[in-house]
Amino acid sequence: MDRRRPGQRPALYADGLLTLYGVPFRVLDPAGNGGRSCIVLRAGPGPGTRTNRDEYPRSVSIPVGRRTNVFYFLLGVGWGVDGDVATLTVRYADGQAAQIRLRDGVNVANWHDQPLPNTDDHKFVPARKDRFLYAVQWVNPRPGVRIQGIDFTSANGTPIPILLSVTGHGAD
Repeated sequence: MDRRRPGQRPALYADGLLTLYGVPFRVLDPAGNGGRSCIVLRAGPGPGTRTNRDEYPRSVSIPVGRRTNVFYFLLGVGWGVDGDVATLTVRYADGQAAQIRLRDGVNVANWHDQPLPNTDDHKFVPARKDRFLYAVQWVNPRPGVRIQGIDFTSANGTPIPILLSVTGHGAD
């Protein structure tokens, strides 16, 4: 959720189609989406308590309804401290699930901190002068099975998890 007024541009990124490390990400224009352009989850107690309110969800389900070989997630973290930030749970149509743990200092980091070194699975994205987002890649171990959806769930710690875009590649 983006708490800005409809049409107001977030300072950390641009909306529209962005190509980062060769991956297309579509970031919603808040003016055309009820003033919202990203998902901000509720955090637990700590310096990031601005989102420790009922208006922010602890978890959001994103429908998928297709097979894919790989997902790319464009993510941000506010008030990050070492440890769990959130979990992305990929739910398959056959009832099985796979989890992607987002951990500060491992595959994402506080957008104020020095960026993590790039790896095959995550790459930092300069968002503005001293802010960073992360493009996180997840290779699907079961590309032949339809994915029902993805659950984005806060670890309920100090960090504020933010999801700006998801891109699936391959399969159907």
